[in-house]
Amino acid sequence: MTVVPLDDRNIWLDSTLQTAPPGVLSPEVLGKQALLIQRRAGRLITVPDSPPFPQENTATATGSVDAAGKVTLNYIAEATGFSGVYMRQIFRLQDESQLAKFVKGMARFQLAGATGSHSSSSNPDDLTQAFKYQYTIAKANFLDLLEKDQEVRLPILTIVPDQWQTPIAEADDENKEAAKSSSTGCATNPQRKINLYGPFEEQETLSLAIPANYQAMLPEPIHVVRPFGSYTSSYTFDHGHFQLHRELKFNAAKIPLAQLEMLRNFQGLINDDLKQKLTLRRTGGVTLLSDGSSMTSRELNAAGLEALLKHHKPMLARTLLLKAVAKDPKSKYAWNNLGRAYSAIGNYYQTEKAYRKQVAINPYDQYAYNNLGLDEATQEHYGRAITDYKQQLSVNPLDKFANGNLAAAYVSKRDWSDAAAAYAVAVRVYPGNPFFMLSGAQPCSDPAKRTKDGGRSTKRSKSANCLLS
Repeated sequence: MTVVPLDDRNIWLDSTLQTAPPGVLSPEVLGKQALLIQRRAGRLITVPDSPPFPQENTATATGSVDAAGKVTLNYIAEATGFSGVYMRQIFRLQDESQLAKFVKGMARFQLAGATGSHSSSSNPDDLTQAFKYQYTIAKANFLDLLEKDQEVRLPILTIVPDQWQTPIAEADDENKEAAKSSSTGCATNPQRKINLYGPFEEQETLSLAIPANYQAMLPEPIHVVRPFGSYTSSYTFDHGHFQLHRELKFNAAKIPLAQLEMLRNFQGLINDDLKQKLTLRRTGGVTLLSDGSSMTSRELNAAGLEALLKHHKPMLARTLLLKAVAKDPKSKYAWNNLGRAYSAIGNYYQTEKAYRKQVAINPYDQYAYNNLGLDEATQEHYGRAITDYKQQLSVNPLDKFANGNLAAAYVSKRDWSDAAAAYAVAVRVYPGNPFFMLSGAQPCSDPAKRTKDGGRSTKRSKSANCLLS
């Protein structure tokens, strides 16, 4: 660090950060003692406990939810102070692959399951202006179009939960140590202060257009004022347009230790507000099929799987998955899911075709051979099912289900000793499945009956029973 005397004050500079405006220092050194080396002598001085100007972070996200339920947001942020220094360093690297990875990670943090792309920024080396950066946040299935009522989690923009988790934890630890060493048991040190690296102000606004066939129940707005700051949130919904605005102001660099519980409560209120969800009710019909053309193959696959498993609509799932494989004939997952949809419909001919297509694309698919076996077993083609299960086990010998399915196919063929051996493996691979344990006991439970029905010797059946024990 460098100190430059100017008139009656010192200007602190940290050139190691490379992108820090004058007066902005690393939070780790704020308020600490430093050795000032001058021409004739050195002396200890105290590093300022806050920047010479208020830190301000603002963020806006503007976008819409399309008819397929996908949300796309244009995220724009402006930062000064510590966060501005950090973001300048990220964008200054000019490493496209690392920057893309960072943006994707930020988008996932802001909205679970989202992707980030198309980033840009102002000049990181221009320290005369606040640093601005932006990127696109997108998430398929932000709205589940098949649900009539749903709660939507809102994205994090610039105000984050648990902002003061570290200083609160440090204060708690100091109180515990003080309680141990104090003969009176009084943990509060009236001289001690909690460093919160203020003052600062954060504002965020979300503007989101939602399809017209939805009504909204808004989160509850809050307004909280404490001696050290304030927090306000508001929510509106008008003609399909949802808007969120939040504002956090902190007017102190440090607060007395006596205000620890007040700070903890303040943080808890902000956390609770950030957790609030927007509740939407669909008032019209589903337009997913007519608007599927706007969805990618991956999005269609996800929508089809959700229609099949969550909403139990195999006909809709089949339609969506057919669109998915039409857009990407070499999809890693859509053919397998299409087979599952056909199986739920009862069209086993198309089921097998879809599964065969999946293993042709990827012979090492983790599911397709097992699903083929289930399809064959449903049609009582147990020999073919056994072949498929064995193929699955050649891909993954530790498959939790293929071993049990193989054993069940042997049982259906009355091949008792092979069934017992397969169930023994299934129990070892998946010991938490009681069905395998109970089912595995059946092929060996009555050796005389098995000899009569299955054509196996009593000796072999007893041997299989010992294998399970």
